[in-house]
Amino acid sequence: MTKIQLTLFSLLFSGCSLFVQLDSPNAKVTQKNKTSLEHQCFTQNKIQVISEHSDVNKTFKRYLESYPKHSFAQKVFHFLSIFSDARPDLNSPASNLTVLIKQGAEFNSYSSYSHQTELPYQSLQKSLIKSLNSKLKINHLLSSHKSIFSKPIKVEKTLHLFLNANRKEIVKDQTLSKLYMRGSEVLNIGEFLPKTDSTSLIKKAPFVELENLKLTAYNNDIKCNINMSKYQSSAFDSTKVIAQSSVFGFIIGDSSILAVSSGVPTIKSLGRTHFFQSTPSPQFLTPFCQMDPSTWTISSFGRDPGQHLYHLAQYGFSNAPFIKKVQIHDFSRYLFLNNPLRLLFEVDRSSKKQVENVLATGVPIYYEEKLGNIISLSKSSKGLTFIPDNRSKHFIECK
Repeated sequence: MTKIQLTLFSLLFSGCSLFVQLDSPNAKVTQKNKTSLEHQCFTQNKIQVISEHSDVNKTFKRYLESYPKHSFAQKVFHFLSIFSDARPDLNSPASNLTVLIKQGAEFNSYSSYSHQTELPYQSLQKSLIKSLNSKLKINHLLSSHKSIFSKPIKVEKTLHLFLNANRKEIVKDQTLSKLYMRGSEVLNIGEFLPKTDSTSLIKKAPFVELENLKLTAYNNDIKCNINMSKYQSSAFDSTKVIAQSSVFGFIIGDSSILAVSSGVPTIKSLGRTHFFQSTPSPQFLTPFCQMDPSTWTISSFGRDPGQHLYHLAQYGFSNAPFIKKVQIHDFSRYLFLNNPLRLLFEVDRSSKKQVENVLATGVPIYYEEKLGNIISLSKSSKGLTFIPDNRSKHFIECK
């Protein structure tokens, strides 16, 4: 870590319970009340579902309640399928997919980045079911999914914004236009999503031999799918292209999955289905870390999402008590960018003293309302649970 990074780290880690708007000189410093604690499941919950789609969370929770005898492999298949249908842009069969799976005391991590296939999301999905020792064939699972999840899915806000932002291009694609346009307008929030027969895609997706991702150790306790040591020498990955991502997961008993898909959607229909094409470039690797034996953390958004994991490590996130982990999740974030050196900084989540100290360093500052999207799977005194990012719009459905 450079001298200027050390200085900023010490200044920023002096507390984050206050915030102030600097563009208003007479603004009062007020207490920041909302935290990720408000979104926790504090009772003994055997079932939790997390995503940005509240309705699908409820639908999948009802499935878990109604089919307790289904194997974990079946549940994972239906889970990845319904969330693919809910976000045909981000969770397209052509998107990258990374999954973190816990069964009992065993943690495993797999990613489509490890294999060059035409349909990385569905290729990993099929291969994952096989690795979980499912005795059911894909045709049976597809038929079962169609029967259980027969009701249409509603358009949620983030998908509507995507459709609206790309309306002009959607009109140019005959398949997408027919599915997502209503006159001159795209589908609105609450309207039902179209669904086409896409079974040919998953049948076409190849099986691959899955191997646990090789993780790189950092500071003894932490293991990541990126080299965290690079940040000590200011090697920042400030790519100008920001991949879109979708994070979703579920917990049932002592088993869980946390998944993240990523890529850059292309406004073209994938095989004349309701799915969008996507560019699954290796540069859009979603960084994650096993922060300690009971905690996995994914950083899924921004110019250099791995940098946020590095900062968590510096704040003592690894092996911290559960409540402390939640507090660190909410801590004000910053992001270094190179060429030229500058700093993105969450002013609204910082104390007035922090802001004044950072300004005094002379580093060019760019104020950001929100930086990153970090979600953890951890263990509290109540059992396995998710720690959401209160910067994102993730919902948790609990039982």
